[in-house]
Amino acid sequence: MNLKSYLSSLERGASSRIASSLGISISYLSQMASGKSPISAARCVAIEQATHGAVTRRDIRPDDYWQIWPEIDDRLSERGAEKVIPIPIPMRLHDNSEAREQVAFTEKKVGAFIAGNNG
Repeated sequence: MNLKSYLSSLERGASSRIASSLGISISYLSQMASGKSPISAARCVAIEQATHGAVTRRDIRPDDYWQIWPEIDDRLSERGAEKVIPIPIPMRLHDNSEAREQVAFTEKKVGAFIAGNNG
């Protein structure tokens, strides 16, 4: 489900609570949902968690999710799943620094995977 549809389906005030849990304003959340503001990889993870999986990283970034998070790539069977290193995603992000660490770790692993250095 895309972010805009998800927010539209919520009861009154729920969008404000989600924005607050993400540490952003409701107007910025609306801009992200409408596509006016890009959504970073770290913010995708936080949105997925804030929506309890109703809006996934794959939903938010359908064109490049597999490059950022190879562990959720549904095309792995074509390339050989044994080469992918699973990367755990924290269940709850307490602040943005934890999300940035997760993205940095993921980017390092993706770079190694692409370079063929997955050992």
